[in-house]
Amino acid sequence: MREIKFRAKLDKESFPNSYKKDWVYGFVSKHEGEWCIDTYGNNGRFVSDGQYLRINGETIGQYTELKDKNGVEIFEGDVVRQYPKDGYQQIIMNGNLGIIEFGHSAFVSRNVNDHRTHFLFYTEQEVIGNIYEHSHLLEVAE
Repeated sequence: MREIKFRAKLDKESFPNSYKKDWVYGFVSKHEGEWCIDTYGNNGRFVSDGQYLRINGETIGQYTELKDKNGVEIFEGDVVRQYPKDGYQQIIMNGNLGIIEFGHSAFVSRNVNDHRTHFLFYTEQEVIGNIYEHSHLLEVAE
């Protein structure tokens, strides 16, 4: 069965000092007009105690159910270094940066330089950041 989960940044106005980490993972919904998330517990199981954590809706990214070459989970909005897999487009894309997004009815990596999209199963990725915290990676690629 496919694992459905999301990642988003906490809303800093709601939780200025309450949490040590900015990113939370779990199930996303709208509660009283605000984007919220119910989080997963330490054992990876969904935990709903009736509390919703307010999140920044612009940072919501869905888990692709894929991991990069180092075992890191890949989410929408991640910036990845793309590598050919089984010789696929080796000259065109070797080491190029891509942004993970949903398109063509699947999760794809959109090349930062030429905006071509590549299905994730054709390429190997290495997560090197995300578009929310590491926008400087996109400037270097231009």
